[in-house]
Amino acid sequence: MQIQNLQVEDDRLDKNLSFDAEERGTCMKHRRLNSLVFIGIMGVVTWGSVFAVYVIKAFASDQNIYWTAQTMPLPLEETRGWFELLIDGDSLENHLSRGVLTIQNPEGSRAILLEDISVRLNNLHRV
Repeated sequence: MQIQNLQVEDDRLDKNLSFDAEERGTCMKHRRLNSLVFIGIMGVVTWGSVFAVYVIKAFASDQNIYWTAQTMPLPLEETRGWFELLIDGDSLENHLSRGVLTIQNPEGSRAILLEDISVRLNNLHRV
């Protein structure tokens, strides 16, 4: 008799619990949340690793790869469309034509000529 009563009470509790869960709709939301979290974690792992590879490549690669070669610098005339160097508000070319810039070396000092200046450009912005 006691066992039968316990079984009846146990059945009532199961019915009440399942009814409450269905009434609130927690079963479906709980499963959907888990799948969305799983999808989010997989996205972060996938795209995070791709991003990490690009960052590592950027910092570990040769930093001179986008610069003009040291053995082949450009003359100043070829770089006029890319930049203009100003000294005290006046262009470098004007200073060179007036002969006011000088260089000091062991043999003495002399005026800097246009041929003495060469330019290396960083072409990373073109890539």
